Amino acid sequence: MAENRRLRAQARQAEEHLAKLTHEVESRSHTLNGLGTGAQELESRLETLLAASRADKAEVARLVRELETASTALVSAQRSAQQAALDLQRAQRAEAQHRRDAREAQRLAALAGTDRADALAIKTASAAAAADAERARRQAMEDRDAAVSTRAAALQERDLAVQERDRFGARCAAAEAGKSVADQAAAAAAAAAAEAQAAADAAAQRAAEAERDTETALREAVRCAEREADARIAELEASVRAARDEVQQAEERLAQASSCHAEALQAAMARSAAAETSLEAATAARRTAEERAAAADESAAAAGESAAAAEERAAAAEERAAAVE
Repeated sequence: MAENRRLRAQARQAEEHLAKLTHEVESRSHTLNGLGTGAQELESRLETLLAASRADKAEVARLVRELETASTALVSAQRSAQQAALDLQRAQRAEAQHRRDAREAQRLAALAGTDRADALAIKTASAAAAADAERARRQAMEDRDAAVSTRAAALQERDLAVQERDRFGARCAAAEAGKSVADQAAAAAAAAAAEAQAAADAAAQRAAEAERDTETALREAVRCAEREADARIAELEASVRAARDEVQQAEERLAQASSCHAEALQAAMARSAAAETSLEAATAARRTAEERAAAADESAAAAGESAAAAEERAAAAEERAAAVE
């Protein structure tokens, strides 16, 4: 009887152990199901992060294209600025001599003022002065030619008078009877020569005055040309400044695009790193869940074996109890 009670107690203990093992298997199965749900949620989050990473990559590609476009625009603007600078340098080299000669005129013009009305008046006066200078130059050339012709004629007349005087002198030496007549002719010839010399001197003076007027008109025309060249240089400098402003704006846009690109790239890299971390965590959790599931399966198998052994021992105990009874 004591053996029977002992065997029954062992059977009850085996049943209680089997119930505990069954409860543990159910608990581990529930935990495994929860881990599977968590793994699915992690996979869903991972897919979301991957989609966000792809969107970030697309945004980065768009920013890269915008950066390339801005770089192309910057290169074009720099080329335009370089071409404008080259044009300005050529104009400055071409007008360097005129600028050196026109410094005094620029100072006087600065003292006189740079109003538009004054500039127009100066331009009109310069045009009139240039026209007057051209007319004066032509008149001076004509006067000089006339003076040269007059002087040549006077010299020719003086030579003729000298020759005539020499002939008269020879005649006077040859014939004393005609001395008075020869002296009168010589005096007349000398007077004519003096008049011709005076006319030649007057013509030379007029030619000198005409040359001075021509030089003055030419200097005024040069000053007018220098003022026009300065205006052209100012226009070119304004064009260069505008081109430089465009280049600076393009550089600012490029810097902004580069900053946006860097920020987007950093954010994308951070999200990619977070996605990789989440992926590693999900992979580790999945591996842990698989290991726990394998351990639970092993525990369940061991529990099943223990339950089968307990059932066998209980059956054997019952058989022994029946045999004893």
